[in-house]
Amino acid sequence: MENIKPCWYRVSAKWIIFDENNNLLLIADEKWQWDLPWGGIEHNEDIFIALEREIEEEIWVKVKNIDKQPVFFLTEHKPNSKSRKQVANVFYKVELENYDIKTSNECSEWKFCDKETAKNLNTYLKLDNLFDLIF
Repeated sequence: MENIKPCWYRVSAKWIIFDENNNLLLIADEKWQWDLPWGGIEHNEDIFIALEREIEEEIWVKVKNIDKQPVFFLTEHKPNSKSRKQVANVFYKVELENYDIKTSNECSEWKFCDKETAKNLNTYLKLDNLFDLIF
């Protein structure tokens, strides 16, 4: 297996997490760009193990449940990336054991937002259409 070349696409899983009031969790990076929480999936890594690992690394909360089927799939082109210029994003609905979220190197700030608040944030990608589908 060590002879396998890296994939052309970087695969990342984005998490759709709602609180008890049906507000969506968004996190901000060090540049204060807001996005859905996400994490990279390594080659040959089980996606559900990767999701749990990344959630615990980024927001320090244990996972209660991950839907078995993804909600969305989309690709993006990142022309300024130094490594992989194409990213495949797979979106899963995730339930957390609690909402005692902590910041990390990948998460400078977090908040649960309603649809209108989410649409008015400085987001990493143009997420308006995605928010229309999620909410």
